[in-house]
Amino acid sequence: MTLLTRAKENIPIFVSIQTDLIRRIHRVHTDNQKEWSDSILLLDQAIVEALDYSQIKLGAKTIGCLDPKLKSIKQLQKVFGALGYDEGIMEPLAELHELRSKISGHKLGADARHLVKNIRRRFSSFSKH
Repeated sequence: MTLLTRAKENIPIFVSIQTDLIRRIHRVHTDNQKEWSDSILLLDQAIVEALDYSQIKLGAKTIGCLDPKLKSIKQLQKVFGALGYDEGIMEPLAELHELRSKISGHKLGADARHLVKNIRRRFSSFSKH
């Protein structure tokens, strides 16, 4: 995937998507929290971790919206906004990354418990999420 800047320059925004990770991702079929959190982890690794921050920064700099304090997803939101697109297009990735950082591979703290409770309230089960 590339980012087309105002300068009409195609900038690749993924380092490389690991096909072995993509093959391991599957739809969550049960209401098991571990299966769900493992899927969140794999999705994040396959998509968010594959983002090339240096290329995203280059694209942002090219169109004049670079904010060195921002990381990949937030900087991409700013880039899309500067290009005239809805910044909200990146919200699913931002939510995915937040879920991964709070629930996958960590003991659930208060924030994570709140996120899990909210997912259950919004979707009624992990498989529907």
